Amino acid sequence: MVIGFISINSEETDRLFNYFCYDNKEEIEKRSGNWARFKDGTLVKEIYDIPTANGNYRFDQLIIAGLAAVIPSRKAEIINKIAWNQSSNIPEEYRVLTMLG
Repeated sequence: MVIGFISINSEETDRLFNYFCYDNKEEIEKRSGNWARFKDGTLVKEIYDIPTANGNYRFDQLIIAGLAAVIPSRKAEIINKIAWNQSSNIPEEYRVLTMLG
């Protein structure tokens, strides 16, 4: 499973991704600058720019991080431009999560 992680800009994405990784450090098996692989095999990948940052990834799930006032204004745009994995086992209501930061 691949989860995309994005915020309002690259600086906020980095800051909140670091916080996310710190908060989940006991579940992370391996980490690089812009991704973390969890012990269960889940890969969480930072997304800096849509749609070019998708690269070869098709996301099963998405975490939109940031201030509560900012998330709704970017959510629809992000969801429409992300390359989704159409065969994802994640129910649609759980495909987009938010993290307040």
